[in-house]
Amino acid sequence: MDGKGRTVRTDRQQPGAEMSWLTLQGIRWSVAEGHEASVREILHSEPETVKKTEITWVTRHRVAGREFYVKRYQHGATRFRPFKYFFKSPRSRHEWRLAPELRANGILVVPHLAHGERRAWRGLLESAVITECPATYEAVKALAPELQEAFGRFVRQLHGAGVLHLDCHPKNLLYSAVERRFCLVDLDKIELHRRLDDRQRFDNLVLIVARVPLTKAFYDGYGGEMAGRADEIAAEAKKTRRMLKARVARHWRAHRENIVVREVGGLRWLVRADAECPELQVVLENPDRDDAQYEVQRFTNTIRAARTDYRRAYRRELIGETDAKPVAVGEKRILGFCLRSYFVATRSNTAK
Repeated sequence: MDGKGRTVRTDRQQPGAEMSWLTLQGIRWSVAEGHEASVREILHSEPETVKKTEITWVTRHRVAGREFYVKRYQHGATRFRPFKYFFKSPRSRHEWRLAPELRANGILVVPHLAHGERRAWRGLLESAVITECPATYEAVKALAPELQEAFGRFVRQLHGAGVLHLDCHPKNLLYSAVERRFCLVDLDKIELHRRLDDRQRFDNLVLIVARVPLTKAFYDGYGGEMAGRADEIAAEAKKTRRMLKARVARHWRAHRENIVVREVGGLRWLVRADAECPELQVVLENPDRDDAQYEVQRFTNTIRAARTDYRRAYRRELIGETDAKPVAVGEKRILGFCLRSYFVATRSNTAK
């Protein structure tokens, strides 16, 4: 245990399991006993992209009627990121080591088949972990009302085992209607403590509610004194939700899967991909004219005014304060200086 009561492992493989080593696709893999053939088949099968960002790439692989996932972290995608892994472990290795400890504490997690790393003189360039989706389990797209009580029991089990999940929401869970149980998928934001006090439980429930609306059925499943503090948890969660959404909005330009670059009318536009349409194209070509569907704001001789307004509007959209949607920012720059910029958003139809 460390000074905060968290379990810290210094060994280089999963506890209580025999490992073998493989080198495939330039990555050195540590493989759980009995899975060498499966790992080879998975890595040579056709990948189906599930998620892709600048750093993270998750692919689905179907082999012999079974479903596997490979999550890769592209540390070499940024210039200085590889160096820091001379001094710290990557998230994939944390997940690989944590999975068997969670299972030993009675927490159901997806089977972890292998962990791999690719290094060079400048540090860790890539790391990856391979997992399998258990039979009868499916992704949880949304926490339906009938799942609230089961989710409450699951979170209570996590807390009882000293587990703090700092990113506990449907996308990181699987559910089996047959077994009526939840299963953890993503473990890289989990802390394992010897025990949790009431304050830690309360704060973790606040973080969960900030992401997932919970009902009375959840607290019925969770049990204990927290049911009587549901209103207090909801009030704190509202503040936390604002903070989390503000953090997301600050990095709106990094959401590259949703932002496309367009050169229109002598301006460089950053446009939301899901908002592109002929009507918006007309506005981008002539942003100085009035439009019934879009609200356009113009800024002259400013550096970041349009981007700042986009970020603020994006935050308001995320927390549900408005139905207006920021869709584009356009700029005219010379030698790095912004001569004029435009912020484009849909017009609000209802007041919230």
